[in-house]
Parts: sequence; C-alpha cells; structure tokens
Amino acid sequence: MATLIDAAGFTSNEVYQIQATDPVEGAASGASFSGTGISNQPHQQLANRTAFLKARQDVNIGNIGVLQAFMGAFAGSIAGNGYLTIPVADVNRGSIVAMVEWGALFPGG
Repeated sequence: MATLIDAAGFTSNEVYQIQATDPVEGAASGASFSGTGISNQPHQQLANRTAFLKARQDVNIGNIGVLQAFMGAFAGSIAGNGYLTIPVADVNRGSIVAMVEWGALFPGG
C-alpha cells in the first residue's frame, strides 16, 4: 500500500471536493492534478495542513515552556514594605537579578 508524503503547508479554505464527473485517478507520478491523482488531492491537502498545524503546535509548546521558566524567575513580596526581583541579561555582567524595594520608615516606629 502506498502512502502520501505530507509536506507542511497551509492552503487556506481550500480542500478539493471530488466531483461526480471526476474520473477515479489515484496515482502520484504523472497524474493530471498537480502530480497527484484527483482522488488523492483532498487527502494530500489535509495531510499537508495537519503537518503544518503540528509543526506550529510544537513551536507553541516550546515557547510556553520558555515563558513558564521566565515567569518562575520573578519573586517578590507585594506589601506596604516589599520587593520584587527581576532577572536581567546585562550586556556587561551576564545574568543578574535586579531588585526593586519599597516601603516607608516611620521615625520612632
């Protein structure tokens, strides 16, 4: 049994609908419909779209992991007297943590 080879690509709102008058044609090489038989064309388009979406999803999953790690590097105490630490990639010193502190000092208190 031969299989269709998917190539990641997205054809927006375009999946060929086999017409009642279309002859059955399933071959790949030398076929009349852009090198794919008319009967295989919608399957090829959907396989390409699925490969495209899978590749995009893999990128999204990787980006989510990076963002979660970045968010985990923030720490702080948001109160009347508090602080916030912020990870920074300094061009001269490399990875450092900047700290912002706030609060009030009351005399005699």
